[in-house]
Amino acid sequence: MSGEDVESAELYLDPAMVWETLLADPDLTRIGALLRAAHADDRLRGRMPHVRHYALSFDASGEPGEEVCIVPLSNGRYVVEAAGEATPADDAPRAVAMAAAAIDEAR
Repeated sequence: MSGEDVESAELYLDPAMVWETLLADPDLTRIGALLRAAHADDRLRGRMPHVRHYALSFDASGEPGEEVCIVPLSNGRYVVEAAGEATPADDAPRAVAMAAAAIDEAR
């Protein structure tokens, strides 16, 4: 692995750098409100975010397969998936609060 590859790999191991990249990504403007709300939450800002198909997820407890996922819906609402349950949320701040609480519970 070259020094450049190591530097690139380290970039993606730092949650702050990943947040910066996600918040600046023009392809993610569709979920911009969700990203900003999650980044504003102290409990989530320090965690490694993952985006797949416009859904934002976080490892819940460090155990494989345990994650909390916030899925945006076409009607502007969200679904928070955690611990095998899917719970609706009316807006991004509420979805973020529910996700952070689910992560706190999983610890």
